[in-house]
Amino acid sequence: MQIFIGVGTSATVYPAAKLLRFFNYFTPEKYFIDPHPNYEFLQGYTVL
Repeated sequence: MQIFIGVGTSATVYPAAKLLRFFNYFTPEKYFIDPHPNYEFLQGYTVL
């Protein structure tokens, strides 16, 4: 996969939060859209 875009609060809700780790290793471009991001879970992501 070349790009991943996450939207909402899935960075803190399991099991969807596990997807962030998976895409962090295998996807070169990663974006996350959240008005109140938790940066602890979003290392390696561009937060919008």
